[in-house]
Formats: sequence, C-alpha cells, structure tokens
Amino acid sequence: MILINIETSFRETYYTSMLQTYLQADDSLNQVLVGKIIGKKAHIEPLPIENAHIISCCLRLGAKSVDNYGRVVNEEFWTRCDYNDRKSAQKGADDCLYVEKSGVTFYFQVSKGSETLCLKSITYKVDIIPKT
Repeated sequence: MILINIETSFRETYYTSMLQTYLQADDSLNQVLVGKIIGKKAHIEPLPIENAHIISCCLRLGAKSVDNYGRVVNEEFWTRCDYNDRKSAQKGADDCLYVEKSGVTFYFQVSKGSETLCLKSITYKVDIIPKT
C-alpha cells in the first residue's frame, strides 16, 4: 500500500491516507505500483494542492516498510514533493503534469476553470520479475 501525508508549510497535517493501490504496466511494459486518491463515492477524486503543501509518500508491503528500490527498511522511507518540485513539473498525457523523484512519480491535473493543481495519483516503479 502507498501511504500519503500532506503538510502545510507550518508542518500541520492537511491530509493523511492510504491510497487505493494496484499494479499496472506502463508504456514500456514495466510494472508500476499505482496509488490513486479515492473519494467517498468510490470514484477517483483528485485532491487540491496549494503552493505551500508538502506531499510525502511511502511504500508498505504488509507490516514492512520498503524503500523506493524495494528493499525492506526499518523506518518508513518518505519521498517528498514540494512547491519547487511542482514548479518544474512536466506535461504528460491527458494534460496531466508529473514530477519524478527517486523512482516515484506524482501526477497532477489542473482543475477546470481555475489554476488549482490537484493530486491525481502516485506511482512507484517496481520490478516484479527481474529482467534477463
């Protein structure tokens, strides 16, 4: 599962949750672990992000914490995405913006009718079957 924590610039928690997590093949047929924001009505509900928000996520497999390379670690390994990272986001398919950091990709969409960024999903690149 992917855990997410969003803080304000004053280190106050704005949002904490587990994301709905599933495996998916990307365009190069690599396996990625995808975490999506799910709303109360069981549909994807992007989460508005303000400039000052710091997004952190970590990967857990059962009771074990895992780093971005799939190694079991003693403490949760959090990957952060802040305003400076989002400022240099690249444009991807479906007009989404994305930020890649240490094997983790944060996907954002711009709300229609405004310039508000919304967190859509987070993916981890994982090797399920080693390449030969």
